[in-house]
Amino acid sequence: MMQRAISSYSIDPALCSVSHPFITLPDSCHSAPVVEAALGPDTFNIIYAGALGDKQEPDQLLDFLQALYLRDSRVSPHVFSAGPHFERLSSSISYPNVSFHDLVPSSELSALYSRSFVQIIPQAFGTGDGSLPSKLPNLLCAGVPIFAICDFTSELGSLIKSLNAGVVSHHWSTELLVSDFLAAWDLFLSETHEQRRDRLAPQLENLFGYNSVIHHITLV
Repeated sequence: MMQRAISSYSIDPALCSVSHPFITLPDSCHSAPVVEAALGPDTFNIIYAGALGDKQEPDQLLDFLQALYLRDSRVSPHVFSAGPHFERLSSSISYPNVSFHDLVPSSELSALYSRSFVQIIPQAFGTGDGSLPSKLPNLLCAGVPIFAICDFTSELGSLIKSLNAGVVSHHWSTELLVSDFLAAWDLFLSETHEQRRDRLAPQLENLFGYNSVIHHITLV
């Protein structure tokens, strides 16, 4: 995003720095009725949760989730969202093996992440230099493996790769996405959520903590 701003508005790079979204994950709650009603505790829940607009390529995302189940019925695909695309897709007969749910209350996000085998982050090609999903720091903090679909040059993909926090695919071919996901199965299982969270914690503080913003401000 910074490079896009520099090139688009002729900003002096020496005046620019990057501060990522903060970690805002709430503490685990003892009761999570919405999540508990939607997800089994011991299943391979494949989750997309959040806005479902054009930037998430909703039709191709759902094609992928449906095809993934048909290839490997161990997975349980779920979409937590709202809005016109969500209403249209949830009423379609094309996705009988994908479960659709309303958005989860913020107080239950920790429970949602703890029951996620993998979280999907889709990003329409050509949008990666203009946005970074605000949920990314929370997912990393929770130790959830991530399967991202984005441009080669996307900051989203670069962060996931550098942190070894999941797998990144750079195409929207349903067949290739399913193959990429299943090829990464052992990687997804290589650490528990707790192990991944503990490994990433020191890097996340530097990338998504408040101190980085304070540091940038005090240098001005």
